[in-house]
Amino acid sequence: MEDKYSGLRKASSAWRIFAWGVAAVCMVGFLVGLGWIFRKPEAGLVLCLVFAFHGLVGFVGCYTISQLILVALDIEKNIRAERPPAGPGSEG
Repeated sequence: MEDKYSGLRKASSAWRIFAWGVAAVCMVGFLVGLGWIFRKPEAGLVLCLVFAFHGLVGFVGCYTISQLILVALDIEKNIRAERPPAGPGSEG
């Protein structure tokens, strides 16, 4: 029965990997912005702030989606565990 949800588990893992990818790319942009602060202070500061904001929001959003998928799977598993199995003679 657990094989039925393997695709959702893979999707959750993919969202988590994507979240770390977003964080890594935005960290590189942030570091580039720090380097630009010495050459062009206004542009460097704006670049730092933009990449920091997008990195934080992107990471939190993607990681939250991955965790919500896992929570939904746990809820489904608990609901199935609480229900008695339906079989012949179980009605009535």
